[in-house]
Amino acid sequence: MKKTAKVCATCGVVGEPVGFGSVEVVLALFLLFLGILPGIIYAIFVDYRAKACASCGARIMIPVDSPRGREIAVRAAGV
Repeated sequence: MKKTAKVCATCGVVGEPVGFGSVEVVLALFLLFLGILPGIIYAIFVDYRAKACASCGARIMIPVDSPRGREIAVRAAGV
């Protein structure tokens, strides 16, 4: 699956979202100690879901190649 760049709906920065939060890491390690399967499932789920804008930390990241994403990117560029 090809990764596309995303634009932040809050600040307009274009780029890849980054992972965040250390609580998720601690919880994943705890679940790994309880049983391998629940920990692995949780780690995959958190890695897939817990992404945010690298600039402002907002969780609303939209693909740049979508109509709304293009609109936000153009507005943020000031064109």
